Amino acid sequence: MAEIYRAKTFGAAGFEKEFAIKLILPSLVDDDEFVEMFINEAKIAVSLYHTNVVQVFDLGEIDGQYYIAMEYVRGRDLLEVLARCAERNLKIPLDLVLFITMEMLKGLSFAHRATDPYGEPLSIIHRDVSPSNIMMSYTGDVKVGDFGVAKAAIQRTLTESGTLKGKVGYMSPEQVMGEAIDARSDVFAAGIVFFEALSMSRLFVGDSDLEVMLQVRDAKIQGRLDATDALPSGLREIVERALSKHREERYQTTGEFYQALVDFCYRYSIKVTGSDLSNFMRRLFREEIELEKARLSPRPEPREKSAAVAAPAPPPPPEEFPMSEAQLDEAPSKHAPARPASKTHANPIGSDFYDAADFESSADSESQREAPSAPVPSVKAHDKPSPDTRQTEAHDLGDAGSDAIPGTIPFELSSSVFHEDDSLEEISPVFAQSADFGSLDELITTEFEGKRNRPLFDRVRQAYATYEGDLAEVPFARILARLYQSSATGRLLVRSGSVEKSIYMRGGEPILVVTNKKSERLGAFALRANRISADQLSEALDRLDEWGGRLGDALVAIGAVEAHEIFALLSDQMREKLLDVFTWPSGYYGYFENQEPSTMGYPLGIDTYLTIAEACRNVIPLELIRRYYEGREHVDIYKISHPPISVNRLKMTARELRIYTQIRSGTSLSKCLQMLDPARLDMALRLGYMLHQVEVLKFENEGPIDLPSI
Repeated sequence: MAEIYRAKTFGAAGFEKEFAIKLILPSLVDDDEFVEMFINEAKIAVSLYHTNVVQVFDLGEIDGQYYIAMEYVRGRDLLEVLARCAERNLKIPLDLVLFITMEMLKGLSFAHRATDPYGEPLSIIHRDVSPSNIMMSYTGDVKVGDFGVAKAAIQRTLTESGTLKGKVGYMSPEQVMGEAIDARSDVFAAGIVFFEALSMSRLFVGDSDLEVMLQVRDAKIQGRLDATDALPSGLREIVERALSKHREERYQTTGEFYQALVDFCYRYSIKVTGSDLSNFMRRLFREEIELEKARLSPRPEPREKSAAVAAPAPPPPPEEFPMSEAQLDEAPSKHAPARPASKTHANPIGSDFYDAADFESSADSESQREAPSAPVPSVKAHDKPSPDTRQTEAHDLGDAGSDAIPGTIPFELSSSVFHEDDSLEEISPVFAQSADFGSLDELITTEFEGKRNRPLFDRVRQAYATYEGDLAEVPFARILARLYQSSATGRLLVRSGSVEKSIYMRGGEPILVVTNKKSERLGAFALRANRISADQLSEALDRLDEWGGRLGDALVAIGAVEAHEIFALLSDQMREKLLDVFTWPSGYYGYFENQEPSTMGYPLGIDTYLTIAEACRNVIPLELIRRYYEGREHVDIYKISHPPISVNRLKMTARELRIYTQIRSGTSLSKCLQMLDPARLDMALRLGYMLHQVEVLKFENEGPIDLPSI
């Protein structure tokens, strides 16, 4: 979003002070939303005076370009530290991870509790807590920066499109779902940073932003914690609480999170200060510090040498850079405080592990890299350092990804890949539009997976079905319920006339529905549901080439659809595809066990039973239900003593529960209906149908059906 320059201001008697000057990237100076975010950052951060927050001094404008004058932190951000550690096969010591996290939490806590000059709370939420926004100086300071997407009560005009702006892998479940957020969202993000610094591995990883967001939404971290080196007693519990899916179960404030870490340090007699971090940083970036020192040292004026006197040889360079009051020793001090033992391993870094190139920074990084010194008044949009000396916020890791990895302290790493802030990548091959279309209508209504290989599809369809039958005899509601109850994984093919759908299941949940019904394709669905306008769709189509033909990415890029709205859009689309099948009076069904889609599918939070309940209550034509029960009116109904589900899963209303309690086993359907108020007969019939299909009720002498058993 912005680029950082190192600048210097001059005053009387040789006074000078360094600043960091932040400018919007030239490509974004005309983007009103980015400009608004930029100004918003300055307005928020200028009110924060704290040692653990990057201080903002001024917001200015020269020749139509805004700039922020801010504190220059001589050091690196946490993302660069993680990258350097991965390059050198190092792990950040536990005590330093604790110190960095506690200092970060102190800065966040101050921001959350900040007030205006009259004592009114500013209600600041950072919303983008991530390694690239945690600055660490060579002198051992830790500072939180980049409040560009922070949400505060003082902001007045930031549009609602600013709801979800943080890096996908560092969001909270409520942030991903587009819900209202509070300071507990920052607690979750801080927990992610804490875990990743401990484990040297990404917590939430996937092949696409959508997959990562789904992992964040579910917040299932137990497997990752189990795969991490054994944590000292009490530390795992701290991580688990910070990363609770439900915000009510997390630490309620960053101050509470901080206090938990303080208590842990006290229990293990861990004493760590900024001096320890300074020593670590100076050792880790020794070469860069030496180069900077040499570059900034004043050069002596050239002098004429006497012909009779030879110039003295230059002194040998020092072997080490002095890193503190005393010379730094690589070996641990005998006076070091007692700490929990950490394990080391001899495993080399292979393809399944981190390497430094995995620690790429994002375009939104706050890291302040070297740029030519310049007085603040000289900063102009047209008067910038040359491209070869200018440093943007994207870090250059050089040859960090090369095969030559210094052997220092080997340790086991995660199989995860560390990319902090990729753009909204290919959500799935399901999102890939084919470029070969006959018409615009075909383009906007074609499924995201593109055109299918028809001969291959036919061969798959004609394969042997594990179960098959007629939808007129086995309703779709019964089929879905059985597949869910049996945790089925495979493909359910349904066909009625010319309409054909393949419903892919995983563990009983639908993950993908492929349809040949044009009105259900994503483009048409989004238009019909008023999620996008025709103009937005047209603009997205014009930019398809920029996004590899992926309409979803294009819609996000132009601001027509927010990233978190992809969840709702795809979920609603899948639900519509499923609900449509409930209305079919007849058709073929075939279930092909263990058949996986050729494109990636994701659980989108569709509750199978609630979908069945919705269809039975509101979607299935009443005439279809009556027709299904023709000839069964006088057959006795029985309540199943141990049904496959609890009726609570169906979210029945109080009225529905009263009707359910009036059903007596051994009573015919007609007699049950006669006992009810005539005004409620239709509702009762729908309720009975729903309970029958999910197998809470059964008719006497029901025959077997060709479906998985329960």
